[in-house]
Amino acid sequence: MHSLINNHSLVDGNKRAGLLIGSTFLGLNGFKFAHSNDEMVEIILEVADTGMNAGELSKRLKISLA
Repeated sequence: MHSLINNHSLVDGNKRAGLLIGSTFLGLNGFKFAHSNDEMVEIILEVADTGMNAGELSKRLKISLA
């Protein structure tokens, strides 16, 4: 998720793709984000704008069993 957002692998939609792929991966493995949509948008924008590293991102994300 972090790499998709920051490495600009797509021409457009890197933040959306990162969030979609991250949540799909978690869902397939029995987990989900325990954040509201607004909280997730805030976190994703912070990753893109500040260059938050993957370790900091993992600390910010609340993940729960689905």
